Amino acid sequence: MTLTLTRQQLEAARTKLLSQGVLLVGDSGSVTHDGVMITYAYFGGTLTVEVRKKPIIFSDAFVESKISKWFSQEVTQ
Repeated sequence: MTLTLTRQQLEAARTKLLSQGVLLVGDSGSVTHDGVMITYAYFGGTLTVEVRKKPIIFSDAFVESKISKWFSQEVTQ
């Protein structure tokens, strides 16, 4: 999945996620939270996120909607 974000939006989301125990280090990497492992890369205003692992009880759509919500609140502010 890809999201369009300014650098400020990404930094605001990064701060919010840190308060929830999710640490995004740098412009690319991987993170695991609540059994979901993602890789991410930010370049040129685009954040690309790939779900690498998730609990079988979570659908792909559910996980992607949660990831979108991590960033969408920052995008609309």
